[in-house]
Amino acid sequence: MPEPILDARAGIPSLDPAVLGRALLETDRRYFQLGANRRKLPGAEMAWIEGMADLPAAGVVHRVDPAETVDPGDWVSEVTVALLDAGFRHGRIYLDEPLAPLEARLAADGWTMRREPGLVALGNVPRRTHVELVPVLSHEDWAAKERVHHADGLRPDGHDAPASRWVAMEQVRVATGEMEAWLVIRDGIVCGTVCTMADDAVLRNKNLVVHSDHRRTGVGLSVLAELHDMARDRGLVLGTFSVAGEDGELLYRAANMSVVVEQREWSRPLESP
Repeated sequence: MPEPILDARAGIPSLDPAVLGRALLETDRRYFQLGANRRKLPGAEMAWIEGMADLPAAGVVHRVDPAETVDPGDWVSEVTVALLDAGFRHGRIYLDEPLAPLEARLAADGWTMRREPGLVALGNVPRRTHVELVPVLSHEDWAAKERVHHADGLRPDGHDAPASRWVAMEQVRVATGEMEAWLVIRDGIVCGTVCTMADDAVLRNKNLVVHSDHRRTGVGLSVLAELHDMARDRGLVLGTFSVAGEDGELLYRAANMSVVVEQREWSRPLESP
């Protein structure tokens, strides 16, 4: 296990933005590895869940080492072949930092990039309504969670996929014991769902979804307030990633969360070489 990232003066996780940014990036790397096969590629790792090649969220290339991507054309070709060999027809590559030559090649080959700011809650998170987070444990709980996703047009990562397949993927990750799934309850009604992961510094908000019938009512902000309290009780800092310019980022900024890092996702439909 890594040593805890502590502020020596207070005995709490460091509030240094650079330290929190590195910790936040590592939560995303760990998330994609949960329940997944892992294959070392030149200058990167591919992580994918067996039997879920139809789901973009189930397979990514990440942990990219810039020093090993000096020939961008060859690198992109090898990564594409590896994804196709695993059965994926939609590729996703995560970069922890801008890499101009590699990104120029990805763009030329038809990959598209989106920026994903990483934010943390260093102050209070406002609460707009009362919600309760209940752990997803039973078959009925998972069915209720799936109904929330079914009511949403896109999955939490912004890619299209059947709700049933998304939930099956989350079940694989939760089964590792390193991620927890929660139902969001308000007035006895399931109005959303969220997952959490924790390390020595960050409690990670993952895959927050508010049911379409309950949006614009303060539920999302109040879920973040609950998670902020959970993080504080555990001596951690609440963190999350968003997609730049989309509703999620607006929600996190309304929760007084601050950007400490940014990763970049490159994706495209794949064709057999």
